[in-house]
Amino acid sequence: MFKNCHCGKEKCSCRQDFGLFLIRLSLALVFIIHGFGKFTNMEATVGFFVQLGIPGFFAYIVAAVEFFGGLAMLLGVGTMYAGILLAVVMAVAILKVKLKSGFSGGYEFDITLLLIALGIAKTGPGCISIKKFFTGNKEDKIAYKTPEQSTH
Repeated sequence: MFKNCHCGKEKCSCRQDFGLFLIRLSLALVFIIHGFGKFTNMEATVGFFVQLGIPGFFAYIVAAVEFFGGLAMLLGVGTMYAGILLAVVMAVAILKVKLKSGFSGGYEFDITLLLIALGIAKTGPGCISIKKFFTGNKEDKIAYKTPEQSTH
């Protein structure tokens, strides 16, 4: 099960990779839909940001991070950067909008999205990604290390 898997990794659990894909899929759907919603109603989105005391141009940045970050999570490319950017968006949303409502009924969903985004940023996309499809299942030696390669 863990050695010489059909996905090309020497030590792999395809169940774990499928689990990572499902987590990425759920995160992607939420952010793609919310980012698209911001883009399609940008005037209201800019107005909301201004009402919060945030300059209006940040509405475009947040919409882009949510939409394209969600696509990156879906495809499994650039997940480290997308995860960090999505986590920053969620942190600001919690601090500027949701914190005053408390955890339950307030920022519980936002903190979940933040932590999932950071988790994917740290672990990488797994084997099920468009990058693995095009690169022939080569390991990404730059951004993600196996536990054996890591010193921590």
